[in-house]
Order: sequence, then structure tokens, then C-alpha cells
Amino acid sequence: MEYPKSAYIHIPFCNSKCYYCAFISTVNQKLQTGYLISLLKDIDTNYKKNLLSTLYFGGGTPSKMPVDYVKKIINKFEFEENPEITFEINPENATKDYLLCLKEFGINRISIGIQTFNDDILKIIGRRHDSKQALSALKIAKDIGFDNISADLIYGLPNQTISDFNNDLQCLKSLNIPHISLYGLKIEENSIFGKKRPNNIPDDDAQADMYLMAIKILNNYNHYEISNFALSDEYKSRHNLNYWKNNEYYGFGCAAHGYENCIRYANIFDIHKYIENPLLKDFGHTETKEEKLQEEIFLGFRITDGINIENINKKYKINFEKKYVKKNKFTDLESKNALKTFYQFKAKDKLEKKLELEKQLIELENKFAYIIEQEKLEKNLMGINYGEINQVVQKKFLYREIYELDREHKKKQFYDEQRNILYQTRNYQQNKVLREILKQKTINKFKDITGVHFH
Repeated sequence: MEYPKSAYIHIPFCNSKCYYCAFISTVNQKLQTGYLISLLKDIDTNYKKNLLSTLYFGGGTPSKMPVDYVKKIINKFEFEENPEITFEINPENATKDYLLCLKEFGINRISIGIQTFNDDILKIIGRRHDSKQALSALKIAKDIGFDNISADLIYGLPNQTISDFNNDLQCLKSLNIPHISLYGLKIEENSIFGKKRPNNIPDDDAQADMYLMAIKILNNYNHYEISNFALSDEYKSRHNLNYWKNNEYYGFGCAAHGYENCIRYANIFDIHKYIENPLLKDFGHTETKEEKLQEEIFLGFRITDGINIENINKKYKINFEKKYVKKNKFTDLESKNALKTFYQFKAKDKLEKKLELEKQLIELENKFAYIIEQEKLEKNLMGINYGEINQVVQKKFLYREIYELDREHKKKQFYDEQRNILYQTRNYQQNKVLREILKQKTINKFKDITGVHFH
């Protein structure tokens, strides 16, 4: 039996609760010693002593844990040559001494929760650091020799403008940070914002604009996953790629999720109960072959590499094309003509052609929707990455540019239909296969089952 080669460690301690956060955490630092003892028991009992390729410390705020505790945890594991060991850290905890200790213990990847460089917005969302501390954390990490540094940003924050987000992106780009993760704000039910929704949250259109702007600004990065950008392949998050490739992993700590021997599980969520008995589970679910197949497909659509049809056929003993792909009822000539019309949106005289294009689009709407789905699916089957599909995304957003030229004459119903297409594109629900799968098992349901949170 093959054992997981990745492990996630949940450290639930924080100085305070960020207003958007719904992860399991506590501000009671007195629980740390008891938690460490239970965590080590959890590892001793469930870790199979096999070599790990990745280890990830998440939270909570792992950097709230004393460095000698961190060392005790790391020493429990054995690693392959050149493992990736990631440690999440908040800017206010990123002291030189602390980071030097982490480096000494073998931690070689630091993930810093910047979120934004706007001090006013940082206060609104309940962060304890300011922009100076964020910049200082990045500088210290670089100066002491951390080559693999990741920085998190959130877009769609209260009072955040597209100019604010542009400044955040330009700042990280100018610092040549090797890995950047971008997350759209989601109001979670169990968060402080979920109980009292803040004012002035950018709407979905504004968030879409921010996301597309980020893709353009970070054009020297490899946009290898929906939310992640790396300067080169060596800086891709190997731990998260393990999730997206539907591989198994250990989960240690309260509320940590794992995936072993086809069983997805979650450790007990209550911190006090975990300290009393770290072997308790909140739930476990043995996946069927069909569930594994579905998850492998829609997780694979998150990444640039897409899915490998040949491997899936061998692994699940299916004929992928027969199971999912329907024959295109339109001729190649019709498809090419429709696509050619669509790609001509950015003509210099688009003002003059506005009405003509709208009429053509209405006529081609049903036919083109089907054709573009087939085009994208074929690209995935052939292993073509989403770099090309991003161009289609940008072209689709020209829909809105056309309508914004003369907003008062827009037809609301038609605009709403096209905006839905934009949302579907932005969320990478770009092909018929994915939508058929999501009908049976939505991503929210998958989150409930797996508890995977991408960092």
C-alpha cells in the first residue's frame, strides 16, 4: 500500500480573529502546550513513517507557536530529498530570530499573509499588521535567505477600489516575490463579517475586473492555477498541487482534513475535545470510484495542465470521450465562422459595429455557446493549457466593454445573460463536462467533504 506523501498540520492559535476568517482558531494561548502534546500523539498514531515530499503548517497562525514546539513537530517526520516544507506566517510575527529558527529547522518556503498594503482596509478587516510590517516581513525573509516566498492578497475587500488592488499587485511585482496567491473575498457564515456584513463591498463585476487586471499585471508570472501565480515552475506550490491532482495526504491537528486509502476525513473540530483525545474524527467518508473520478476531473480543471485523459482512462478504466464528449452537431466551417465573428469584437471601429455585432451575437448565441464549450474541452483533451483560454476570457469581457459604450441603451435581460457567461468563465466553469459534474456534486459539497483550503 502506498501512503500519502504530503501532510497538513493545523495550528489553531491567533492573536485575534480576522473578520473574514471562518477557519477553526482560538486566542487562548494557554492551550498551546496541551495542544502540542495531543498533536504529537496524533502524528505518532497515524503517521506511517514513510518519506514525505511536502509538509504544510497552516492555521490559524502557525507563527504564534514557539519555535521549539515547531521543531518538535518537524522532527516527527521523515522526508524525501529536497522536500517542500511550508510555514504560514503573519507579518507582525515575522521577526529575524523567528525566521532564522524556521530556516534552521528545514523550513524552506514561507507564506506571508499580506492581504493588502492599504492600512485603512487592513483595520476594516481586522488584521493586526500594517503595510510597513508587511514590507518588513518580505525583506527579512529575503535577507536571511528564504528563496521560496509566497504572498497572499485578497481582492473585493470593503472600500477597496480597483486602484487599491492595482497598487497591491504592483508592489509585490516590483519586489519580485516568486509566488503570489490571489483570493476573492467570500463572506463565510461563521465569520465576523458573516454575522455583520460590512458596507461598500465591491460587487461581482468589480471583483471580476480586479481578477482580470491581475492576470494582465502579473504577465511575467506563470498563472498555473486559478488563484496562483509563480515566477517559474520551481516556485509552484507542490503541496497544493498535490491537492489539485487528487492525491492523498495526511491531516494532523484539530479540524485538519486528510485523505487516506480512499477515505476523506476530518479531525474533531472542537479544540478542547481534540486536546482530550486527538484520535477523534468529526467525520469520515469512503469515496466511490465515481466520486474519485469526478473530483479528479474538476480539481484538474483548476490548474493550467488540465487533466490527462489517457491517465484517467487507465486509472478508472473508462473511455473518457465516450462517457462525456458529445458529437458537435455543427460543421467545422460553421464553428470557424462563429468564432471568427466573436474574435472580431476588438475592431477599431467597434463603436460603428456595435449594433451589428449585438444582432449577430443574439443570432449566434445558442450555437456559439455550444461551440466554445467544445473548443475548450478539445483544448483540455489535447493538453493545451489555460494560457490560451485566458485570451478567450478576455475576449468575452469585451461584451461588457461594448455595452458600456452606450449603457443607457442596453437591454437589461440580454446584459444579465451575458454577465452570467462572464461569471461562469471567471470561475473556470468553462465546459460541459465540468457543469455536468457540478450538477451532481458542487464545489461547496466537496469542501464540506474534504475540507481542503487552498493557501
